[in-house]
Amino acid sequence: MLSRPDRYFFAVLALLLLVNLPAFAANEDAKADAKADAKDDATLTQLAERHKKLITQIQELRREYPSADLDRKKEIEEEFEGVRQELQANYERSVKVAAAVFKEDPTNGEAVDVLLGDYFQRNRYAEAAKVADAALKAGNASRLVLNVGGAANFAIHNFKRAQELLTRAKKEHLLVPQIDANYVELYDA
Repeated sequence: MLSRPDRYFFAVLALLLLVNLPAFAANEDAKADAKADAKDDATLTQLAERHKKLITQIQELRREYPSADLDRKKEIEEEFEGVRQELQANYERSVKVAAAVFKEDPTNGEAVDVLLGDYFQRNRYAEAAKVADAALKAGNASRLVLNVGGAANFAIHNFKRAQELLTRAKKEHLLVPQIDANYVELYDA
């Protein structure tokens, strides 16, 4: 059982990631067709742009819904479900493309960000830690890499590595404030 600071640390991190990363839920993707998807003309940038447009559509539908009449509410519900399904498919495709791109080019920041977010949100901490380490080895020491890498290592009980990454993030002023509150309590005490 985790101590109170440990539970608090993970709760804060989970909330932080839900706010800062696209809130997606995806089924396990087959790795076999990742290369085939990467050959398509859709890039991670295009998929991210599509994601933003779909989120905007959902927000517009949510704003319109409360004041709509009954007939329009039914239409909105149907539109919402269609957009939600498209958003889910877009996300699943983004993860497949990101995995293929990352395999070929671990320096690709977009691929790293998509994979870190996906793996962490689905509690695949060991995979998130591996992606973070590969990204760091390739020279990508972004805020997301250091924070998620540190938290993922913490989750898999690799406390020494977690401390290294979070200390580095703190020294470089990249540590997320919500993590910093717990980090100080965990490592600076």
